[in-house]
Amino acid sequence: MEQAAIGEALGLSRIWLGMLQLAQMSVEETEAAELIALSLSLGINTFDCAREYGGHSILAKVMEDSEVLGARKIVIVDKSRARSYEDIETAVAESLVELNQEQIDIYMLHDVRGKEDFELRAGAWKYLLEAREMGLVHAVGISTHTVEGVKLAAEVDGLDIVQAPFNEAGIGILDGDTGEMERAFELAKVRGKMTCAFKVFGGGALFRRWKEALRFVLKHRCVDFVCIGATTIAEVKAIVTLLNQPEANLFVGSGLRQQVMIADWCIECGMCIQACPSGALAFDGETLWVDESKCTLCSACVAACLEEAIFIVHLEQ
Repeated sequence: MEQAAIGEALGLSRIWLGMLQLAQMSVEETEAAELIALSLSLGINTFDCAREYGGHSILAKVMEDSEVLGARKIVIVDKSRARSYEDIETAVAESLVELNQEQIDIYMLHDVRGKEDFELRAGAWKYLLEAREMGLVHAVGISTHTVEGVKLAAEVDGLDIVQAPFNEAGIGILDGDTGEMERAFELAKVRGKMTCAFKVFGGGALFRRWKEALRFVLKHRCVDFVCIGATTIAEVKAIVTLLNQPEANLFVGSGLRQQVMIADWCIECGMCIQACPSGALAFDGETLWVDESKCTLCSACVAACLEEAIFIVHLEQ
């Protein structure tokens, strides 16, 4: 698989595998490790996680298996919402221990909403720059859900990479549309930053048009990397095939079923309940839950969630 480099000797696969869904779905570690091993065999060497998602233990298990790794190196992207110097210093140290690594390949400030938010995290950013100098991390950046965040990243000295939602429908962009995010990505590229698109399937909302959605970002001149949240072997194989053969006529569906997943950082605000036209979402006083007998997978809840806590995932039957 084609790779791109950040700094010296760090080659990242064009496709990254996001760990969010695997970790939040509480998939058995053995099963998740098999999916990661398959991804490695197909050329995906970059895995995107965050302290809030979990997933460190899954990656650590794979990295301990010399038979799976062979001569391949796993590239780890990690993130934290920490704001202070001390908090992110602790977060990076804990990641190194949990992953049993001497260096995290890419470390990002997670979910930076804009200039004001970034200024509140000045201490955390200062530490990441120092951590890069010390060799604890190889590259640094921010992840964001806003156009403002990408524009900010374009102007920040020392920033290597910015990660943001990007898809034809504009799903997941909190302050603009696809065109505005495209122009922000263009600015970042002009300023020498690398870019990674996530939410390319709109949190699962675009799963019926997954080939078109993936081609949109893979062919885009301003997108260096694409982070996908595949949870099944069939999905990973299809995505890699489409990358290598852009015009391939693929069908992914038989043997899979879709399900709405609610992440554990849901704040139970009720926006999704109001948006659901089928009355499939409810709050019982303690937990937000989905009535699968009513759910039509229309994705209205995905688009309505301001916390990016709802996804449509594929499950192997």
